[in-house]
Amino acid sequence: MDFDWVCYAICLMPGARSRGVRQFLYTIAHNYPISADHPRAAGWLGNGKNAGERWRGYRKTLIGYFNPIALTLLSGKVTIGTTMRHFLSSFTGALMLFAAPVFAQQSPVVVELYTSQGCSSCPTADALLASLEDRDDVIPLALHVDYWDYIGWADKFAKPAFTARQQGYAVALENRSVYTPQMIVNGKHDVVGNRSKDVAALINAHKGAETFVTLQISRDGGRLSIRANSLREVGPTDIELVRYLPQASVMIERGENAGRTLPYSHIVKSWEVIGQWDGQGSFETSTPISGTDPVVVLVQGANYGPVFAAARLR
Repeated sequence: MDFDWVCYAICLMPGARSRGVRQFLYTIAHNYPISADHPRAAGWLGNGKNAGERWRGYRKTLIGYFNPIALTLLSGKVTIGTTMRHFLSSFTGALMLFAAPVFAQQSPVVVELYTSQGCSSCPTADALLASLEDRDDVIPLALHVDYWDYIGWADKFAKPAFTARQQGYAVALENRSVYTPQMIVNGKHDVVGNRSKDVAALINAHKGAETFVTLQISRDGGRLSIRANSLREVGPTDIELVRYLPQASVMIERGENAGRTLPYSHIVKSWEVIGQWDGQGSFETSTPISGTDPVVVLVQGANYGPVFAAARLR
């Protein structure tokens, strides 16, 4: 008996419309080329020509993952006689023992600090960001903005693109203005960047949050490989590549911090979108890369949405 007939037979079982069985069938549809021409299967999926289309639609969305052992059991040939229904009942029960539920993942918390060398309130926030260096569960990034340059000191690390990114967040988060020092955590919430207790509380809140996107990155010489998988649809996303300078010190000659030599860390040098993904199934790409600066890759909702996953190579 072919593998697809097992699916059809399960469609006829009591409770076949239950979420668990439907999840099982969707998983099969994702992993195996199954026809929807059988009349009884078409009856479960929807009558007429829509059945085949609906089945093909199911193949596009992976609702659950199953243990490879269970898939091995399913992928073979089975001889079934008059005791088909009894066998399938036992078979389905055994399958549930091997089934792996859809577990949400956890990803490092991304903390973006919007700062400026011309801002007297920023050194405390810069030091707070630096203190996150040794944490594997946090990816700190400092983006220097240029809108304080007019007061007498042009920030050596500032870029208009970073100001534009902060302004994009202001729209997305419905903030009335931009300011420094501002920390944005996982693209979802912002906090005044020099308030250590508030920052710690927000990081801890996001640390416990679950994401349904996994992300793996690897570097082979001058090539960076990226692979993302979604356990459920998350909507349109941007795949973003960030390079940063681990640390530097700057002597400030003018402006609010004149006469001070200030340390900086996690100084973003470039932030570019290298791909778009619809947030379903899997995504793979590779991109050329050079230099020794650390690499960060983000999967972020389009239009300054939430950060679903992040990975770093130091």
